[in-house]
Amino acid sequence: MRRSASIFLVLFTFLTVAVPLAAQTTPPSSFVNLSIGHSGAVADITSHPSQALAFTVGDDGRLGVWDLSTKNLYRRFQISPHPITRITHHPSRNEIAMFIRERVGSGVILAFNWETGEEIFRHQVDAIPTYLNYSPTGSYVVYATPSYQSLSFLASDTGDRRPYFENGFGVVGFVQMAQSERNVMTYLPTRGEFVYWQVTTGDELQRVGTRARLQHLRVVDPETRRLLAASDGSNLLIVDNLTGDVKATYPLAPIIGIQYDPESRLILV
Repeated sequence: MRRSASIFLVLFTFLTVAVPLAAQTTPPSSFVNLSIGHSGAVADITSHPSQALAFTVGDDGRLGVWDLSTKNLYRRFQISPHPITRITHHPSRNEIAMFIRERVGSGVILAFNWETGEEIFRHQVDAIPTYLNYSPTGSYVVYATPSYQSLSFLASDTGDRRPYFENGFGVVGFVQMAQSERNVMTYLPTRGEFVYWQVTTGDELQRVGTRARLQHLRVVDPETRRLLAASDGSNLLIVDNLTGDVKATYPLAPIIGIQYDPESRLILV
């Protein structure tokens, strides 16, 4: 875990400050060590959608807010005595959603305003989420768990659970929501399928076969949002989420994280 977190941090730093991806034995001059604000391993990191800020969480239950323009720790919160393993930032408000692992196989999703220091809501989860993110306009906190009734939608302002997909359809490994928030694409790793749904009715719109058990899926085509980078354990793949076809294969393993820099159009692994 500690090794994975440190590599992910380096990748994020490259992405944030637009340092070219290259094999280096020493950090570049623009390197920002985002682990110094934590007493334990850093578990996850995200960025502000419009400001030069990064947010880190870790085993120590802390939230760190980093000013990337000065490379300094801007604010720090002791959120919980328990590890925080996932974090995501709201697309327009100064709010974040985090998963706090309070027990071995369960915990809470906490929505938090980092500007005011106020808690927005807590939502109990009886499993470890496989996915956590805000919807494109921030109406929902979307998360998935390793269960048949995998996908859940919470109102981002209250934490109330929306009655979507209550019957379940299988374990979800990745979610891609339309900008309108009317439709959603889910990747089912055990079946190797992209399935498109209408959110409020649960109607299935399309089902496309692709490779099974893909990991670390990431959109790398922000214009059409069709192309995903993913790992199959031995290769970096570029996959079309409308046809399921693998468009390119690059032998590369092990892959422990994938990021995409839209400015340089580089895939960072």
